[in-house]
Amino acid sequence: MTERSEIYEVMSSQDSNNSDYSIQAKLSQAKALQAKLNALAAEQKSRPKRSSSIEEKASAVRLQLCHLLSDLLLSDPITSLEQDAIGRTWKYCFYGHIKEIESRIAREKSKAKKRKAGGGGGGMTPSSDAS
Repeated sequence: MTERSEIYEVMSSQDSNNSDYSIQAKLSQAKALQAKLNALAAEQKSRPKRSSSIEEKASAVRLQLCHLLSDLLLSDPITSLEQDAIGRTWKYCFYGHIKEIESRIAREKSKAKKRKAGGGGGGMTPSSDAS
């Protein structure tokens, strides 16, 4: 083996070790961010009224997690598959936010029904009075 090929072999094994460390570090960071999101969700549920500051924090953490998991998906698809990075991305980055929006929509619909039932003149419109 020539000196040049030995150097390339050492360099490639170092790159492999560094990328393995980098991937493991990203997985650890992702788990920490997931735990943080879970804690923020629990804190939000424990409050009688929704806190916009908690929602802002959760949104920032969610964005970090999405970036981290997408980076992991692109840099190492095999490990990503083994660690269910796609499922985790959907669960923590999208489903939680979708549920949040759905609950807001449901609350607004409920408020609108209450307003309509509570005092809209019995549901009659001004044009129906003219007939």
